[in-house]
Amino acid sequence: MMITPRRDVLISLVSSALLTTISPRIYFYGPVTRSSCSSLMYDLLEFDSFRTDSSPPIHVHVKSEGGDYRPMINTIGLIRSEIKTPIWTFVDGVSIGPSSLLVVSGKKRFMTPTSTLGFGGMRGYGPDECIRKGFVDQVVIR
Repeated sequence: MMITPRRDVLISLVSSALLTTISPRIYFYGPVTRSSCSSLMYDLLEFDSFRTDSSPPIHVHVKSEGGDYRPMINTIGLIRSEIKTPIWTFVDGVSIGPSSLLVVSGKKRFMTPTSTLGFGGMRGYGPDECIRKGFVDQVVIR
């Protein structure tokens, strides 16, 4: 029988020295729901609790075709009011609707050349249009 440690125990085992040299990464892949936003907020608060003045930014990678706006608005409120560590967001493919709010709430925003960022009923924007409109800072190639 394999014993799997609890998630909170694993997080507490991560030393703050490690988090001061490596940017923590969070992958927000899938629909925007109350549960997925709660997990995202928990992860952001955990990483922020290890914060020092020299901490690197938290990288949040987003790939979502939408979902519920209400829990995402709560998440954006947490990011703007309580998270002190800078958050850099990355669009990995498609980000539509409420997940696009997460993308534009980042201190720096990035997307791959083949990514699409869409807002609600509006059409999706490609990387060049997103840079022109100020939605993202830079197109990155991985």
